[in-house]
Amino acid sequence: MSSKERKESPSSVSLAVNSQAALDYGYDPVTGNLASITRCDAPTGGGGCTGAVQGLALAYDGALPTTTTWSGSVAGSVTHGYDDDLRIASEQVNAAPAIVFQYDDDNLPTGAGALSLVPDHDAEGCGAEADPSALAG
Repeated sequence: MSSKERKESPSSVSLAVNSQAALDYGYDPVTGNLASITRCDAPTGGGGCTGAVQGLALAYDGALPTTTTWSGSVAGSVTHGYDDDLRIASEQVNAAPAIVFQYDDDNLPTGAGALSLVPDHDAEGCGAEADPSALAG
């Protein structure tokens, strides 16, 4: 592919940035959600790769992104859980324990893991104060 040439299929878009890098965007054929991004540092003319490959994979629950996974020189994942109000209820990085988020009746965050948040209901905007003493110990 020449510089910035595109190839498209129903479930992917490939873009050659230049002769040294190519990007491939994969889409879920049913939902149309972005499912993956792959970067090849030394693309071959036939769609192969002789260099380093970096990847990003995305998973969803309907339209809500649930897991993002990196592969290549940076590897890991972030997983999100949602509550019945579609707010982020938890976040887990790799295999570490999940961080749980709490909210008040106005949908303002009141906690993130061991961190307590005190929403400032009288302030203009979405200001909140953190209580760092909750993390001591």
